Amino acid sequence: MEPDKLQVKTEIKKGIKNMAKILIVDDAAFMRKVIRDTLTKNGFTDLHEAVDGKDAVEKYFELQPDLS
Repeated sequence: MEPDKLQVKTEIKKGIKNMAKILIVDDAAFMRKVIRDTLTKNGFTDLHEAVDGKDAVEKYFELQPDLS
């Protein structure tokens, strides 16, 4: 029996959300919070923040995020 395609897609999306390491970069704390809240509401859990370009470069090499 072939699994329900919608169920399979949903499970893949859940897995990606739980696995994706995301680095949020913005110099405005408010914008970082908005982005973090949006990602959290959509199921992403491994979120990190950088406050400026220098911080972003340092954290990028430290964290090796999937998205930044």
